[in-house]
Amino acid sequence: MASQSRSVSNTSERQRTVDSVPAVEDIESPDLWFDDGNIIIRAIAATDTTPSTRTMYKLHKFVLARHCSVFALLFEGPQDAFAAASEHRDGLPVMDLTDQPEELRSFLKALYLPGETHIHCHPSSVPFDDRWTLFPALYYGILRLAFKYDASDIQDVVLPVFKAQWPSKLAGWDQLQVPDPQAAPPQDTLMNVDYVHPDPVSAIRLAVECNISHVLPLAYYSLACLLATAEKAHRARITSDLTLEEGRIVFLGFLSFGDVLDLSEMVDDCPHLVCGSSITQWYRQILDSGYHITDPLGWFRWALTKISASTSSHMVCMDCRTAALEWLQQERLSFWRSLPGMFGLEDVVSTDWGSTTEI
Repeated sequence: MASQSRSVSNTSERQRTVDSVPAVEDIESPDLWFDDGNIIIRAIAATDTTPSTRTMYKLHKFVLARHCSVFALLFEGPQDAFAAASEHRDGLPVMDLTDQPEELRSFLKALYLPGETHIHCHPSSVPFDDRWTLFPALYYGILRLAFKYDASDIQDVVLPVFKAQWPSKLAGWDQLQVPDPQAAPPQDTLMNVDYVHPDPVSAIRLAVECNISHVLPLAYYSLACLLATAEKAHRARITSDLTLEEGRIVFLGFLSFGDVLDLSEMVDDCPHLVCGSSITQWYRQILDSGYHITDPLGWFRWALTKISASTSSHMVCMDCRTAALEWLQQERLSFWRSLPGMFGLEDVVSTDWGSTTEI
């Protein structure tokens, strides 16, 4: 009798457990549900154990196979597994993919609705203040799944844009900067979390996962600059997605920033003795700001603009002004080329990274 009571009790417990599990609602995608589709795809993220809804996409095998070699191999082989699928809808098999729902949605829209990727492929159409959220977060799902499912056409469209946002040539970096360095105070604006180069942590995550090493030196540099001026609470949020090794790379790279300049090489001999003292005094004043430590590349660009506009007030002759500008340009290019070494990335990027002859 006691055994029967325990059996009834166990059955009740199991029933309560089943009843306590919230129902999951499958919803049809509003823009990727085609009446003539012949396969249904559903995103079930492995990390989301209690979803309330799951989006389903009614698509065409030929479209998926045309763009993705992984799907081509899947659909061109025996279809017995699809026929025997445990779940069907509208008479079609439901295929579950363990991808993040938002990433899968972005990827599928890139396949079917290329106009939706306009915001990815034309950064100039995106307000600058929105880039922190939009780049490369919007690339992430598309590119990650383009590599996973071997969608070469999508890679060819999006990858160059992603690389252009994290260039290996100094000229490419210059094109991404604000038009007038003097219009934005370095400490307050250029290093503001919403104003610096777009989300370097997401760029690092994507580059490592998809082996896009081209972007890593500048992404790490931008992250180091960002962390140098971010508030403590903000810094913790920024670094929460970094691995310990990536954190070490950023820290060691940042330690190199303080060794950027050697003032002793700044000005050659000049018959006008006032030139050397004037320009050295000017440099020391701007070095006192510390800007060259928190963002050396930004400092170089800022200093070039400043010296071009201000040297006359320091009674510097034309020859010395020209020499100072040329020295700054050369040091700036040298610093740029040294970025892979600063962050220990020499073995993961091409040997000509940062050179003017790089292809």
